[in-house]
Amino acid sequence: MNETRLNSLLERKKSAQAHFPQNETEFAETLFRRIDERRKTRRTALLRFAACFLVLSVAAVSVLLLPLTRKAFVTYNPYTGLAETVRLFGEDAAVLFVNDELYTGARSESPPDNLVILTLLDGNGKIIRLSLACSDQDTIYLDTPGISGEIVSSRCDGETLVLDLDLNWNGRRIRTDLPAIRRSGNHYDGREQG
Repeated sequence: MNETRLNSLLERKKSAQAHFPQNETEFAETLFRRIDERRKTRRTALLRFAACFLVLSVAAVSVLLLPLTRKAFVTYNPYTGLAETVRLFGEDAAVLFVNDELYTGARSESPPDNLVILTLLDGNGKIIRLSLACSDQDTIYLDTPGISGEIVSSRCDGETLVLDLDLNWNGRRIRTDLPAIRRSGNHYDGREQG
């Protein structure tokens, strides 16, 4: 290409006018509208993602907490352990729990019909919990290194058993008479007033 031809092309290029289908205002409006549409699309996608994340989080937390809430509805029955101990040792043996310590002895009657839980206070105000199985007219003899003495049960009325305790437990003397009131079925509960 020679220099004359190059100069004519440059002149033509300088004199050429660009032709746009829109003026500057229309172009700016179209551009900003497209930008807003993309923002809305992104915002909608972000909101959808956030909503899905929230729903999945709530579902995951509820699945994780479900076993915990089920455990909250399980109630502790203190008579179950006593009944299982009687079944394990047989109905002729006397079983007595002092707090959580198991002692065995002899009984005068059988079978034990009643499961009794007594709450006593020692001289220092500490709670002692006695759990035993006895019949309506029963005498339980204990003679072990930890505890010795006897417990006599007698029926007062249809809803009340009276227990006469004369025990030596770890050097402490427990001597009291306590009524035990029927709670349900053959379950009785008695408390020493302190």
